[in-house]
Amino acid sequence: MALRQEPDEDAEPEVCHAHDGEPHTHQPVKREPRVFVNPEILDPSEELNVYTEGCLSVPEIYAEVERPKTIRARWQDLDGNVHEEDMDGLWATCLQHEMDHLEGILFIDHLSRLKRQMALKKLQKLRQAA
Repeated sequence: MALRQEPDEDAEPEVCHAHDGEPHTHQPVKREPRVFVNPEILDPSEELNVYTEGCLSVPEIYAEVERPKTIRARWQDLDGNVHEEDMDGLWATCLQHEMDHLEGILFIDHLSRLKRQMALKKLQKLRQAA
């Protein structure tokens, strides 16, 4: 089961040009913050997805990262209630990315040595230019 969010009935529909380039609209969803206390990944898929990731820890650097396409996650909310949910797509990628931070891992650590060195060199140049 993928994450479902309530449509925001007060918002104007957003034009989308994805999905084979056919323009259409989506009703925006309410963007309520979600809190994941002690998250765990229980069942990562063998099938991988590639997303272009970036991070405030490595500003202005973006790279394609492979991660499991779907996961089953378990976590607690702020009241200590345990939740489990199947996640896919960007939700799965985001949770894995954020959980990496808990282990001291950045998205560039998932890159090949050459791509990581290129990203770090670019970051160094950006810092020198600032």
